Amino acid sequence: MADRIWFGADRPFQAAREAFAPIETDLERWEQQLETERCQLAQAVLGVKLGDIVASQQNGAFVRIPAESISLYSSEKRVTFVGSGRRFRKDGTLGKMSETMSFVLDRAGGDYS
Repeated sequence: MADRIWFGADRPFQAAREAFAPIETDLERWEQQLETERCQLAQAVLGVKLGDIVASQQNGAFVRIPAESISLYSSEKRVTFVGSGRRFRKDGTLGKMSETMSFVLDRAGGDYS
């Protein structure tokens, strides 16, 4: 409303919002594509596919999940692999609780950019 009152028919803020809408759509599509690429790279490096059973020891307890999502995040100092899925119960049946597992590799030495 302020846009219309201050600027009349020109409405520069409304025009900017309308121009930004397709850019937001493109950004969302690019983010989805980047996540897909991270998932594929993490799967290739770890040798784990979606649906594979991943096991880890967390706080002294043995935890197993079927990998529902796998990704990686990189910084100058380390690469973090993250997998998540629903946790298996002690009796071996698939439970309702979600679990996230991470594996961190420090970048020692050379440039891995």
